[in-house]
Amino acid sequence: MKVKSRVNTKRLVKNSVYEVVKLQNSATNKSSYYSGRITIKLNDDVVQSFSVKNFKMEDNTNVPTIDFVSDWWKLNYVNPYDLRINEKNLKEGDFVIYLRNSHRSLITNKKYRVEKVNIKSFKSSYGNSFQEVEIKVEGSNHFYKAYSFRKCTPEETRDTNLKLVFGEDADLVKVDKEKRKIDFFSEDEKEKILLEVLFRAAIDKNRNNLSVVDWAIGKIGQNFKLRVDDFTEILKKDLNTILNFFK
Repeated sequence: MKVKSRVNTKRLVKNSVYEVVKLQNSATNKSSYYSGRITIKLNDDVVQSFSVKNFKMEDNTNVPTIDFVSDWWKLNYVNPYDLRINEKNLKEGDFVIYLRNSHRSLITNKKYRVEKVNIKSFKSSYGNSFQEVEIKVEGSNHFYKAYSFRKCTPEETRDTNLKLVFGEDADLVKVDKEKRKIDFFSEDEKEKILLEVLFRAAIDKNRNNLSVVDWAIGKIGQNFKLRVDDFTEILKKDLNTILNFFK
């Protein structure tokens, strides 16, 4: 199912066509908090929900009063609550995704294998018992709070295991403090990161007596431990080539 936007907003372009992955618009759904909601793919990586009122069908008729769930949604959507780590659903050897950007040795949205699980028991001031999960991932000497990670989905786990069996790149990362963060990424990912850092440095109003590259290295992308020579090839590219990276 595809729909066309009626409006121009920060996220939507008027008269542009979007793929629907979920629709909650049936008569039986009218009393629900989620009634009149449509979930679309803004691009290959971003899915977002909007009011049905913002859309019409490609033939300019109203969005039908039905509920609809696409095959893509059935295959890819997992309730985020089901991916939260607790003391019962994680074991050594499982795969997890790092969610934050607060640890120097870990990379956001990268996949790690759990080496050890540590469960601590506490009692609150009211006498209630609760448990806290800490995990150590491959290559690390430290335990991290489990809330900084999520479990991999069954599909992600299956895909990783298959790649490991066939000797393919499984996108697993090991903590290596001797290695720069930027070097954990593929060449395409690395180029996008460098360009983003460079653009942010160029428009930073706080930039003063440093060049754009020096500001990018020292202020914007300091966590990646960048060097001047990381930007050598990118600075040789023309603007059209650079913009094509973000298509």
